Amino acid sequence: MGGFDYGNQKALCINEEFVTLWLAKITLTPKMQKENPKTIEKLINYQLRCAKVLHEAFMSTEKQKQEFFNEMGLTGEIVELKGQIQQNTKELIDTKTQLNTLIDSSTINSRQAQKLLHCAKDRIGTMLGGAHSSKYKKESRMYFKNLWLNFCKEFEVSTYKDLNPSHYNDGFRFINNWSMM
Repeated sequence: MGGFDYGNQKALCINEEFVTLWLAKITLTPKMQKENPKTIEKLINYQLRCAKVLHEAFMSTEKQKQEFFNEMGLTGEIVELKGQIQQNTKELIDTKTQLNTLIDSSTINSRQAQKLLHCAKDRIGTMLGGAHSSKYKKESRMYFKNLWLNFCKEFEVSTYKDLNPSHYNDGFRFINNWSMM
């Protein structure tokens, strides 16, 4: 005939008391949404109502919540998570302290030092009428010496190369605003 088997067939039966749970547990997929949007909408509404009923039954009061957590064995896990959070917080604070110490003790790299030196040369060159002027040739050493002495005093370093990277931009501002006293 038409390819149908009308003989004995297996059937899956669900006890009536589990039907509601089964409906609440159905995973809704995009394919189901596309093929049966009205059914999906009904299932979503049903599942939301189930969630509300279950919440009211097991968690509507603080006492019920505590009993639920105790029964499910979640209390220990929550305490354990709090301990882990405290440990992670302590480790983050330690890491931040180490990072701040590292930043406080770091110095600019050689390229940054070269840029500061170039800025100083430009500043003094401008002040003395250019790098090829006779005034520059006579007085530039004294100007550089004073600039770097003032620079080191301002930033509390022994040489401009020891400048902390966090003060790098301030170093340029200092040089560009510096004048011989």
